[in-house]
Amino acid sequence: GVGLYTEGAGETYFDDIEVKSNSDFEYDRPAWWWQSARTVSGTWKVAPAPGERAILNDSGPVRVTQSAKGEAMNLIGDARWGTSILDANIVPPAKGTVGLLYDYKDAGNYRLLRLTGPAGAPQSRIQFLAVSEGKASVVQEAPGGYLPGRPNAFRLDLSESGEAKFRLNDVLELAVPREES
Repeated sequence: GVGLYTEGAGETYFDDIEVKSNSDFEYDRPAWWWQSARTVSGTWKVAPAPGERAILNDSGPVRVTQSAKGEAMNLIGDARWGTSILDANIVPPAKGTVGLLYDYKDAGNYRLLRLTGPAGAPQSRIQFLAVSEGKASVVQEAPGGYLPGRPNAFRLDLSESGEAKFRLNDVLELAVPREES
């Protein structure tokens, strides 16, 4: 399965979430989100975008918000979908870690693409991690980070056999062999 990830004290917004697999699926309706998403950890809610009004089955602008302190994970859809691309616009806080889950099996076994802080901060990294038996290991990393307080276009592309690619705002940032990612 695939999903959303965040860690830190600030509120993180996820918008324009789209899973491209056997059939494309956009999470632009609150009812769809609650029917096919599952909270693993943290506090998640679906709400209208600022200044907008959303009705349960309306496709109006909605955002998925995580407001828990600490780690929060939310799964989207079903592992049987054979996800190939996960897109999301993420508005991170000034501090914290944000990312996308993939190859999720259970809470102790999954893969994660994460950005550990804002762009320009010396310790900020873009990382691919493998979590096995609850222990995380960095597979590959590079300097880089997100732009806090504004939308960042995340794309995790798993469409090519044997490779995981991450694009931030349409720029390829990091690619790793899938069996290692």
